[in-house]
Amino acid sequence: MTRCQTASFAPVSLFRRLSSMAFVGLVVLRPAAVPGVETCLDAGSAQIQAGSTKLGAVQIFPPSSPSNLKLTDCNGDGVQDLLVPHGVGPTPARIDFSAACPSPEPTKVSITFTSDDVVWEVVYADGTSSSTLTLVDSAPQKVTFTSAVGIREVVITAAPDVCIHEICYDCPQAGADSFRRGDSNSDGVVDMSDGIWTLNFLFLGESDLACEDASDFNDDAQVDIADAIACFGFLFVGKAPPPAPAGKCGVDLTRDRLGPCRSAPCGDVPTR
Repeated sequence: MTRCQTASFAPVSLFRRLSSMAFVGLVVLRPAAVPGVETCLDAGSAQIQAGSTKLGAVQIFPPSSPSNLKLTDCNGDGVQDLLVPHGVGPTPARIDFSAACPSPEPTKVSITFTSDDVVWEVVYADGTSSSTLTLVDSAPQKVTFTSAVGIREVVITAAPDVCIHEICYDCPQAGADSFRRGDSNSDGVVDMSDGIWTLNFLFLGESDLACEDASDFNDDAQVDIADAIACFGFLFVGKAPPPAPAGKCGVDLTRDRLGPCRSAPCGDVPTR
């Protein structure tokens, strides 16, 4: 179970109201990112600077035009939020997570916001990207992105003004193994031999699992016959592919008690 560490030491609304007031000699402590623990930051506590805005270890860059972010009560609840204006220039607003974790980038990012339709582009640690559309909603909503390879930044590519209430991110645990899910025999690819390898391990004792997480095809935190069935179903019947990390190596997004990997070749060999 993922624990949540927030920037609030009292109810969120009360803390955000207090932190927006000027107190002489008061120091507000911000949470440091802890591997394996979700860190949540109130957007209203952002420090606006020329060229970029700091929110803890997260940097928020405004669109090229207009170039200003501002703290304001977007939805009239008496709490400060971070307003990202609609960008009309060639460079959109972006939220940079590259320095948020000790190493590597976060594997999960959540943004609570209010806006009309928004197109989010997620740039991953390996340089690839994907886009997500969230539709208009008058109430605050949360968008969540996950990636086993890590999330470098989230770009607001097409949107009106976006009012950000909270940003959360989850750093991978220190020393987390990198593996390719489904590659039970650790040969760098996912194919029929992996399902056979798992069956041999379970019923004949003729094989060894170098990486239990890789053999846990369905990501249910155990290695059993269901993993071999899921592997064959994916390969031959068009059933669901293995959960991340699949195709490309990465860390496990699910907390479990499976043992550490002794060997798990990790190149860019696609799952097939």
